[in-house]
Amino acid sequence: MIRFKPILPLLTVVILMSPRTALAQAVAAVTTPASVPSKIAFVNLQEAVIACNEGKQEAAALQQKFAGRQSALKAQDDEVKFLKQEYQAVSANLSEEERNARTRSIQEKQKAFERSYADYQAEIQEAQQEALGRVFKKLLPVVEKYATANGYTAVFDVSNPQTPVVWLRKDAMITKQVVEAYNAETAAAAAAPAPPPSVAPPAPAEPAPTAAPTTAAAPPEPTPSPAAAPSAAPPAPATDQPSTPPPSAPPPSNPPATPPL
Repeated sequence: MIRFKPILPLLTVVILMSPRTALAQAVAAVTTPASVPSKIAFVNLQEAVIACNEGKQEAAALQQKFAGRQSALKAQDDEVKFLKQEYQAVSANLSEEERNARTRSIQEKQKAFERSYADYQAEIQEAQQEALGRVFKKLLPVVEKYATANGYTAVFDVSNPQTPVVWLRKDAMITKQVVEAYNAETAAAAAAPAPPPSVAPPAPAEPAPTAAPTTAAAPPEPTPSPAAAPSAAPPAPATDQPSTPPPSAPPPSNPPATPPL
């Protein structure tokens, strides 16, 4: 799982103070001289990572990667549900020994499904962290470039629960602008033509060989001709209510908390 380290020590200051005091001192720390008023912006990095084109592509790739696992878990869940309903329908006519055997079988299948579902949840969450972390690392330089170009002295991430933002003006939120800048930058990088392959210089012409005296050539030996060379088990019936929650991809994990740039 990818973890990101804070870039600035401001995060420690924010954690140890009350929200109002921390924000006031953080703003004061980045304030320029009195003649030049400070300009502060806010961004939702979690929303930006998910909303940008590359983030959507990563989410679609994860969905395709885990589609087979989701189908297999759905089949396991349907089987357990069918066995439970079947047992309830015929249990009155079964002997005690057969009832115990069916109960053990259902419990074993139920536990197997729960283990598979827990493994699936852990794997997809780790894959989401890695995929969104790749986008997150490339998004931070875009935020810095945008903030520098527009004269901002500080940018706060409102998706970070440790950022003490109580109120902000709507025009101070630059999430949309950051997403547009990131999409434009990645599109330009993808459209850039590949460098042409290097062409080796032509080899110098070799002098014509001197003609050798002619001799009677031996007849070619005959070459032998080559010899001729000499199809699943039916699915479990569907039922109305799942015995356990059907597997589904969990909501995207939050990207690692970052301090303001």
